[in-house]
Amino acid sequence: MDKKTKVELDPYREVWDKLSKIDCTEEAEKKMGLTYLSWAWAWGILMDNFPDSQFEVVYFTHSYTSEDNMKYPYEIHPDGTATVWVKICVNGAWRKMWLPVMDHRNNAVKNPNARQISDTTMRCLVKGLALFGLGHYIYAGEDLPQIEEKVSPSADPVAIPVKSTLAHVIKGWEDTAIKYMIKIKWIKDGQSWKDITDARAKQVVDKKDSFKDKAEKHAASLN
Repeated sequence: MDKKTKVELDPYREVWDKLSKIDCTEEAEKKMGLTYLSWAWAWGILMDNFPDSQFEVVYFTHSYTSEDNMKYPYEIHPDGTATVWVKICVNGAWRKMWLPVMDHRNNAVKNPNARQISDTTMRCLVKGLALFGLGHYIYAGEDLPQIEEKVSPSADPVAIPVKSTLAHVIKGWEDTAIKYMIKIKWIKDGQSWKDITDARAKQVVDKKDSFKDKAEKHAASLN
């Protein structure tokens, strides 16, 4: 790697090293099968660390509309669905992210309204920040292909290995883990650790020491 290339990569490395270490677990919310971070919280964290950051919404000209000179903050596809794009600059490093406009069932929306465009744009911003490291692990598995064959829950090739590993990780402190999962709203009172999503299970496995420490502190606060 030549000196110029290394210098160009330094801002990206600095941002990743700092933002990827921030724990977003307690700020994440699960809605309709997807995990979300509040854009206001995510932007606040970014401002605390890189206050000169900025983002831009990408505008598109839709040649088949009646007003060819008009530009819109989303891309329209031939089937009428739309995608929003944002460009983000952090510490001089630029990245781009896109996100389709979806309904509450996570299906692409045709002819989206202004509210749907606005909400999707801010979610796209948060997803773009994951490219810089902030909450990147939240999106683990989101881009895996959907298997259309019908399989029984017990035959799920993904869930079994992840949760089997989780069972080993929390062995001996299952009750403590469950209480903390209820506290951070991963599960409801009365549910088991087995009821968390595969993505959540992976988070615990990947950050078992951090999760256990927080769970034990929560348990201590209840005494």
